[in-house]
Amino acid sequence: MELFSSHFPEIAEKETRSVTLLGEQNGLPPGEYAFLEFYCVDPECDCRNVMFNVINRKGEHLATLNHCLDADGFRDIGERQTFLDPLNKQSPYSKALLKLFRTKVMDADYALRLEKHLLIMRQKKRSNFLWKFLKKGIKNAMAVIFKIRF
Repeated sequence: MELFSSHFPEIAEKETRSVTLLGEQNGLPPGEYAFLEFYCVDPECDCRNVMFNVINRKGEHLATLNHCLDADGFRDIGERQTFLDPLNKQSPYSKALLKLFRTKVMDADYALRLEKHLLIMRQKKRSNFLWKFLKKGIKNAMAVIFKIRF
């Protein structure tokens, strides 16, 4: 999983979702909460999952959410479309942040945006993978033809 903003900072600056709470809500203190997107970049993987690290304005990592772009994506493991990741960092606020995500962050427009982000991450990673593969093939061909060692 790689952070979307590390590959596309300009897009992420404009399109990363955050929520500002002016007062306490469901146990969450007032403040701003950002949902940082991570995507699988394995060129051979076709999963349609997004992992979110939820941070506050201080940069504290408060929750890790798994979200599948397909409505029934996690039913095979008995989970809903979005759930708290059991293998990554959580905090006492995690359950409230999951509820905030489900009720205030996720909507049809955002779902389409996540699809677009997944697509451009995959395109970038696959082209990088292809270039590395081709480069290695060119070096191997040159080694055979010109008896060069790399």
